[in-house]
This record gives sequence, structure tokens and C-alpha cells, in this order.
Amino acid sequence: MRFLLFTAMLSCKRAIRRPGTLVIAIMIPLVCAAAGLYLSAGGDLVQIRVGIAVEEGDAFGEEIYRALIASDSPIAFSRHTWADIPYLESEVAGGRMEAAYLISPELGDRISRGRAFGGVTLIRSPRTALDILAGEVVSAAILRAAGPGMSIELLVEVLELEPGRASELAGQLAAHYHAHPEIFLEPVFVYTQAAGSSQPLPAFGGRILHGLIALFLLAGVIWSLPGQIREAPGILRRLPPRPARAFVWGRGLGTAASGMIGGLLGLAALALIYPAALSGLAVQILVMIGYLFALSMIGSALALLCRRPDIIYASGGLVLILTAALGGVFIDLGEINPGLGRVSDLFPSSHYLAGMMGGGLDALFPLFGFGLAGWLISGYLAGRVK
Repeated sequence: MRFLLFTAMLSCKRAIRRPGTLVIAIMIPLVCAAAGLYLSAGGDLVQIRVGIAVEEGDAFGEEIYRALIASDSPIAFSRHTWADIPYLESEVAGGRMEAAYLISPELGDRISRGRAFGGVTLIRSPRTALDILAGEVVSAAILRAAGPGMSIELLVEVLELEPGRASELAGQLAAHYHAHPEIFLEPVFVYTQAAGSSQPLPAFGGRILHGLIALFLLAGVIWSLPGQIREAPGILRRLPPRPARAFVWGRGLGTAASGMIGGLLGLAALALIYPAALSGLAVQILVMIGYLFALSMIGSALALLCRRPDIIYASGGLVLILTAALGGVFIDLGEINPGLGRVSDLFPSSHYLAGMMGGGLDALFPLFGFGLAGWLISGYLAGRVK
């Protein structure tokens, strides 16, 4: 135990002296402060642009567009006509829009006849997955727009009311839905709140801020791996199996401890600039410790498996991109599709963000599960280095 703690302390000191560690430790609070100032001023950290094409004079299409711009989502919908289809195609192809939806002027009549297939045309790029999120919001807007007409038909056909009376009741129901959108079928970007907190977390902005910290902490661990790979074989060959395992584990704990410096500075910046992103600070610090433990132990195992620093240099960027896309950094994929949510669970960042966004200490179980797996694998490999 003494050798493990000594190795952890020495590894932490060495990590702090590395320029890369210092740069990351400085960048985390600066980026968090800048993003917090932007959000405090009412800005959106990320804007998802989606086009909606509606024909002139299409009342049903106009109602869909009004429902879209009234929805509580990070998507910026811009209105166009069908004459703008070439423009929409070029914007999507160039990556300036995530997708575009063409609303057929016959969609309302098709829905009333129960044959809505083909009423909406999607223009998307294969480089994006955010059209799935936009599609959920568009579908909800169509249902909201079609609600009054469907209600009238049901009241006339099922209850045999007069069309005038049915129209009056449907109008009252529609007014009630508009006054209480939480009871209507609509994707809601939920504000979560941790136990004991008096202030709810802003789900989208808070996720982005904590997601940035998660990516920086991951980058710091990746940055440390080439040095570990270069020095490990020479040291481990001189040590018996038990001290070799203690050395590897202590080095991983030292990496986690050095990463906590930047992480705590990031939380401090949020506390000063954008305290709405913090809820249950003690719990969030524990979740950050669990996250860094998972990353450092997995990193220690990978350092022993790879044996070549150039593998880390080649794959580190890909790991960061995959984490940003699938690890829940920008969007909770489980809210879009349960299958995507299961993919996201394979990334420690998704559990870290769940804990930071109000999930509490429950997030520690999967994080320590990742860390324990890395601990056991790295310990096994350390005793086999020849």
C-alpha cells in the first residue's frame, strides 16, 4: 500500500509538471467561464439548424411551423417555401443545416383520410444523426396541428355530435392543450433537479458545460498515455508481480488526481459565472472522482496493451470524437431512441453526465464498474510484462 501511494503521489507531481496537463487545467475553467457567460446572456451554446418548407397559403403547414417554433428544443427551425428546395439541398449538403423537411400542401387532407404516408419529405446528409432528434419534434408538431381536426372527426363519428358542436368542443380542447403543453405528446427537454437542490439544472446548456469538462478530462488522460507506454516496460521488468501491480495502479491514481485539478477549477468557474449548472456540488465532485478513476484505470490497461505510443496518437482523436458524438456530451441519445441510449451507456462520459445532471450517486456504480474492470485488467497485465 505504501508503494502504491508513493507511486500515486510521484505520478501526480510528474503529471502536473507536464505542459499538456497545465494547458488542459487552464483551458477547462477558461472555456467553462466563456460558455457560462454566453449562456447567462441568453445565448445557445449549440444551435441545430433545420429547414421547413411550407407552400404559400397552406394553413395546415403554417400551423405545423408555429408549433415548431413554439417547442422547447435546441433546434432552430427556419421557414422556407418549396421554391427554396435547391437552396435547402445545398445547405444540407454543405453541412450548414442538419436536415430539411418538405411539408406537402396535401398533408392535412391525407391525415384526415388516414393516408398520411408520403406527406413529408426529408432532406438529410449521411454525415449527421441529429435529423432523428429533429424528426421527433416535427412529428410532435404535426400531431399538434392535426389534433383539432382529428378531434372533430372523432366527436362526429363516435359521439354523433353536430359538426358545429364538435368544432366548438375541439376548439376548447385545443386551447387547453396550448395552455398546458406538458400533457400533449411533445419532446420535452426536461429540467432535472438533484435531491436537496433549490435550483433546477438547465438540461441542454448544463449538459454542454459538463460535457466540455468531460471531454477535457478525457483528453488529459489520453495525453498521459504515451509517456506511460514509454516508461512502463523498463520499470515493470525490474519489479516482482505484486510491486508491479502497485506501480501501475498508483500511476493511474496519480493521473486521476492530476486531472481533478482542472476539473475542480472548471466547477469553480461555473460556480462563479453560471451557478445554475451546479446542483449538489459535493455529489458532483464525487461523480467527477468516479469518472476520472474509470478513465485512468482504463487508460492504464490500454497503456499496457498498446505498447506503442503512436497507436495512442492515432486513435486518441477518434476516441474524443466518438465520445462527443455517442457519449451523451451534447444530447442524451436515450431520449431519442432506447437503442442509441444503450450504445451511449458504453461510454463513461454518459454516466458522468447523468450524475452531473441530477442523477446523483447512482452514476457512481457504473463508473466504478468501469474503473474496477480497468484496475483488474491492468493488474493482470502488469504481472506479465517480460
